Amino acid sequence: MDKVYFFESGLPRSGSTLLSAILNQNPDLHCSAISPALEVMYHTEQYFETSEQALAYPKPEQHHKIISSVIDNYYSDIDKPIVVDKCRAWPNNVDRLQEYITKTPKILCPVRDVVEILASFIQMIHRNSNQVSFVDKALKDKGYTPTDDNRCDYLMCPEGIVDQSMYAFGEGFRKGCEKYMHIIEYNDLVKRPEETMCKVYKFLGIPEYKHDFGNVSNKYKENDDAVYGLSDMHQVRKCVKKISKRPEEVLSDYILNKYSGMEFWRKAKQPINLFI
Repeated sequence: MDKVYFFESGLPRSGSTLLSAILNQNPDLHCSAISPALEVMYHTEQYFETSEQALAYPKPEQHHKIISSVIDNYYSDIDKPIVVDKCRAWPNNVDRLQEYITKTPKILCPVRDVVEILASFIQMIHRNSNQVSFVDKALKDKGYTPTDDNRCDYLMCPEGIVDQSMYAFGEGFRKGCEKYMHIIEYNDLVKRPEETMCKVYKFLGIPEYKHDFGNVSNKYKENDDAVYGLSDMHQVRKCVKKISKRPEEVLSDYILNKYSGMEFWRKAKQPINLFI
């Protein structure tokens, strides 16, 4: 079966799992958990560009076919006409999408206030206090005490998941790829899900589906305990609504002051230079 591929990216703790769970109610659509397809494509490309064997007897057309076939092979077990591949690095790899998959990629990008993202991580770590989260493990390995402030600073450092996602997302803007990206504000998704999903379908250019926002479940759960040390990292509530605390109830003034106002995607027509 020939499949149509779309993509999901955006920022962590911004509704990407919820969006996937909603989309997966559509019987014509498969929205993946986090996918390694882009990494496989990237490393295969790097191999062909650096391998002694590949350079000694280059076959560029065959190399291109192999890389282009990665996504079809990865989803060869999915018997649905539409696939949404989830990877936070897609906005920074629009050129690869166009080279190997489609000339007109469409990337769904859930986003959220940075301090709300940080507050969500902190609350989740507290809920899973019987586990050692990937955040606390990294802090302990570096000799830092796992306080909430240190946790937030780690998430926002160059090796932290929030900063890395912000960088990849920002690169999409800096490379002029906004037309391929559809921004979905978390608060719109949880407060006005029907209106928000109508816009998603319009962007994708496929027929709308009548979703049940009171009966949502995550079909494709990741191994959160083993990989992240956070058992409910990709858990979704059955009913779509907002119940999270305000960042001011969770974060210190130091963190609030340091990371407020970083939502560059809302500054229309302004240069994107936060990561230069």
